[in-house]
Amino acid sequence: MADRGYWLDLFTPKTWAEFLDAGGDVSGFREGRRGLVAKIEPGDYLLCYLTGVSRFVGLLEVTSGPYEDHTKIWSAEDFPLRLRVRRRAVLAPEHGVPIVELFPRLSLYPRRKSDNSWQGLVQGSPTRFGAADGELIAASILEAVANPVVRPFDPKKLLAKASPAKISHKPAPSSPPAAHPTDATEFAAAHGGPGPQAAENAEADLSGGEPANGEEEGGTALEVNAHTEIESILLRIGSAMGLELWIDPTDRGKSHDGLRLGDVPGVLDVLPLPFSAEVLKTIRRIDVLWLRDQMVVGAFEVESTTSIYSGLLRMADLVAMNPNLTIPMFIVAPGARRERVRQEIVRPTFSKLFHPPMAKRCRYVPFDRLRERFALLERANLLGAIPPDAFLTSVSETVDQMVTVS
Repeated sequence: MADRGYWLDLFTPKTWAEFLDAGGDVSGFREGRRGLVAKIEPGDYLLCYLTGVSRFVGLLEVTSGPYEDHTKIWSAEDFPLRLRVRRRAVLAPEHGVPIVELFPRLSLYPRRKSDNSWQGLVQGSPTRFGAADGELIAASILEAVANPVVRPFDPKKLLAKASPAKISHKPAPSSPPAAHPTDATEFAAAHGGPGPQAAENAEADLSGGEPANGEEEGGTALEVNAHTEIESILLRIGSAMGLELWIDPTDRGKSHDGLRLGDVPGVLDVLPLPFSAEVLKTIRRIDVLWLRDQMVVGAFEVESTTSIYSGLLRMADLVAMNPNLTIPMFIVAPGARRERVRQEIVRPTFSKLFHPPMAKRCRYVPFDRLRERFALLERANLLGAIPPDAFLTSVSETVDQMVTVS
């Protein structure tokens, strides 16, 4: 799935304040990070981490490619490798998301007490996260904005002088000053793990390796096949209805029942929608679209191998950029995940930041119901006889209906 990139962006309390005072629309890195900065693209997210208090305090969306500029923003250094950004979320330190609360849910969480590989994470930036970890952190930041919780900390931590790595966005020295405990120390204390060790390579890409054979985004071969099957069904139904179709470009080369998804009649090579390039980039990442007369009549995220919130985040991005947009949106997932879908749709991130909330904009389609309805209508040769809105209403559930459906 063509997801955006997620990157760690380290700040000290001082550089964070200077960033905000300058307008909060430009982030910068040292010259030594040029190779990594060059990989960051417009649309990627920077996950802002405040050293000292060890919390995520902001979410920035990159709006430009990297460029070099020495205009004074920060007092410590120039940080000349810069990116223009849009602030998606900003938290006060007392409302920030502590990293120690997220680690048990991240892939970087040490499975063995002797495993210290994660400790290079907060030693330098930018450092890339895997999609699932990045989405989790981004969702947690947005939820903290929607539902702020005060988490007290020692104010002296905001005044403490950070280690050179945390000021400069460069890899940390092998032994941080003992007077200033590292985030690794704080995590070990909270979780009974080992003490700090220096990262062997602080510039490592934390997105993980290629999936093993038969796997995709952490799913088994069966789950991956189900994802492709459901995408194929959605495309074939839309094709029979005479609609124009869009499939996530990374999936169009896949096949189901001998039919390549990109070859389903009606699948487009270019989206004919009257939106800005930024909006189109977000729409292109949605799994399947049904279109008619340059309007989206159905947007579908198929969630058999990815976390539910990852699909909702893509939908939320679309809504955030176009608040007045009335695209029918659907999360398509196995029946066993119905309650999980409901929980994610009604979480504060998606209910308090949007009006109307995502629970009023997005419906749920169970895999089995879609399969059954497709097979029934195909046998009766009636796929093209039902209007898209009537069909979607018949196979989908609102959040209220999901509470009562077993």
